[in-house]
Amino acid sequence: MGLRIVRQWQAFSFIVGILVLLPQIVLAQKKYATPKAKASASTPNLRVGNAEAGFAKADNERCMECHGVDGQGHGHVDGAGKIVKFAKLAGQDVAYMFKQLQDFRSGARKDDFMKMMATSISDDDAIDILAYFSAQKPMRGEANQESSQNLGQQLFEQGDSQRSIVACISCHSKAAGRSAPLLHGQEWRYLQKQMLDWRSGQRRNDHSGVMNKSLQALKDHEIDSLASYLANAR
Repeated sequence: MGLRIVRQWQAFSFIVGILVLLPQIVLAQKKYATPKAKASASTPNLRVGNAEAGFAKADNERCMECHGVDGQGHGHVDGAGKIVKFAKLAGQDVAYMFKQLQDFRSGARKDDFMKMMATSISDDDAIDILAYFSAQKPMRGEANQESSQNLGQQLFEQGDSQRSIVACISCHSKAAGRSAPLLHGQEWRYLQKQMLDWRSGQRRNDHSGVMNKSLQALKDHEIDSLASYLANAR
């Protein structure tokens, strides 16, 4: 009899807990989720994701723990005491993000944790999750106050013809057709790491190879300035 009462009380407590959390979940859905996300025109075979369904799936698959409920990203301190930031996904192109998931799965882009996460979800769930993040307000970042942005802006808008460095804006802009990721508002630490990885060859999941070639010519201070400029740009 006593055990039965305990179980009934546990069930009652669980239901009360759900009822308490339900308004918070509904409010979050109204604030962040939207069904208006569309597939990129550059990938006509990629179905249009359901952003509302993607909200629940992103929460269930724990994507928000790193990338944030609003897609603005979180960070953590690694074993060496260095601040590491996760990618912002808010407003990013669905097709680009889907390709990155595929590259994590195959190992074309190296990251053990992301490979585990990418292989744990189906393509259909991934498309809905990415549609949710893509539908959020665009990324917003802050510059690295220790790095000048002027050189970075020059490299982004003009490149450097003497070193055969193509202007970044030729690919990384809305006018370029979204075949490359949007970078404005991305976290500067994340951008800095990705550019260093491109330069070293640790990251090589660019079919054309243009990223490796372009970044090889840049010095550390130029990468720092470029990352800082892009993080603060709108």
